[in-house]
Amino acid sequence: MRSIYKKLKRLALPLLVVLAWPTTVQAGLFPPFFWQAPNNEPVQVGVFRVVNPWVVMQIQNWGPQLDLGLEQEFWDFVGNSRQDLFPQWRDKVKFYTSAYPGASPKLGLLLSAGSIFSLAPNFELADLGGPALVAKIPELVNAVITVKPAVERLRTLEPANVFYHNNQAMVSLLFTAGLGTEQALCHLERLRTLQNVDPDFKTEGRAAIPYTSGMKTDIKWVDYAIKSAEDCKTDICDWTSKEAPFKPIGMRMMLAELHQIRSTMVTDAAAKAADLQKVNEHLNDAQTLANARAYPYASRIQSLRQELANRTSYAPHPFPLMTGARFPMPVYANGQNCAGCHIGGTPGASGRFNPLPIQYPYANVSTPVPPPPSFRPANLDMSKCAL
Repeated sequence: MRSIYKKLKRLALPLLVVLAWPTTVQAGLFPPFFWQAPNNEPVQVGVFRVVNPWVVMQIQNWGPQLDLGLEQEFWDFVGNSRQDLFPQWRDKVKFYTSAYPGASPKLGLLLSAGSIFSLAPNFELADLGGPALVAKIPELVNAVITVKPAVERLRTLEPANVFYHNNQAMVSLLFTAGLGTEQALCHLERLRTLQNVDPDFKTEGRAAIPYTSGMKTDIKWVDYAIKSAEDCKTDICDWTSKEAPFKPIGMRMMLAELHQIRSTMVTDAAAKAADLQKVNEHLNDAQTLANARAYPYASRIQSLRQELANRTSYAPHPFPLMTGARFPMPVYANGQNCAGCHIGGTPGASGRFNPLPIQYPYANVSTPVPPPPSFRPANLDMSKCAL
């Protein structure tokens, strides 16, 4: 009881700050000082459902409804690319999950995801934000270390497994000056075969491979990323759940960028032309789907087309720990990327039994698990990345 009192005391100052804020519900402002049960509505542009810290502090509110309310708040700021709202959410969730053992383990997973999300804008900077990044490093390290216990309690949820392995692969690949490549490949191999782990798992693991593989400066990794996406003509791109209803559009935008990146790496004129043709093809497909599905961020497709036309060369990232990644970083990895897939999502849906009622064109076109990449070491120790 004494430990709970100490946690409440630490939360007193943030509470006083919240009480002083305006009560108008607008972007970045907080709602009135009362507890509303979660409405379970999809994430919308410009809408923020925020759980007041006072609600979190009251023991009688602890349980599934508060879990869902906090999860809604998380996806609302992710869907609106509001990294600045993460710290206040993080503080509430850290208090709640440490004080209440029965809190949903998904909140622990989202804490880790939010730490990565909050750093995304830094990746676009040559110095990653300098002193501002240094201040965030302890949180990033903590997120990488503490995510595993949360995921171990969510083994039956495919998105949890995908996030864990992709997150670990990305950190190993990007922040070790190339020394973590084998560890990253281990986690990517887990993603490649994840659908064999559980009969209810789909292809979310394989769909995550292009995202991380495409950040490497080595063309063989870019080729692997493109090949893994299967030309967006299968369920790799098109199967999705209510948590990420626009994922197939985001996948096509990513694949278009991967082809554009490859076009800057090849010297053969015919190969370059073929890649650039694929850029237009996938962006056109994304625009068609965006129009048909009333995609809230449809204007980003044209913006991406213009941005890619100006990107004619890349170099290793200038930040010492990220020399294995390219610079500028892919547009698909910027601070707005997460919102592109998760806007319109329904918080609380696990992804296990929540497919969209009307799926995308190739959602039911499946292929067998492909063989490993040609550059996988024969003696790769898969035990090093097991859950």
